[in-house]
Amino acid sequence: MLPAALIVCGVAMMSSIKLPKLKPRKNVPFNIFQVVNIVAVYACTAMMLLPEYMLGLLFLYVGIGATWAMIYPPDLGEDDDAEAPAAAA
Repeated sequence: MLPAALIVCGVAMMSSIKLPKLKPRKNVPFNIFQVVNIVAVYACTAMMLLPEYMLGLLFLYVGIGATWAMIYPPDLGEDDDAEAPAAAA
């Protein structure tokens, strides 16, 4: 199982599919779910606990994110993090 997972993850790393960023959304329950999982992953990583939980979250993130990106492709011409240039005075 692990070699197959490594191959799938290696191919996913090289693909050009854009995964959605982890950022606050308009949906409050989803934000809570996202924050709880981020905190849980940091805690599990630090204590070396539940590797199957973290692997499951990885597969969910890649699977759901890739599906979402294929159904609703991101607008690559517009970057949310970029600041608008100031108008010359």
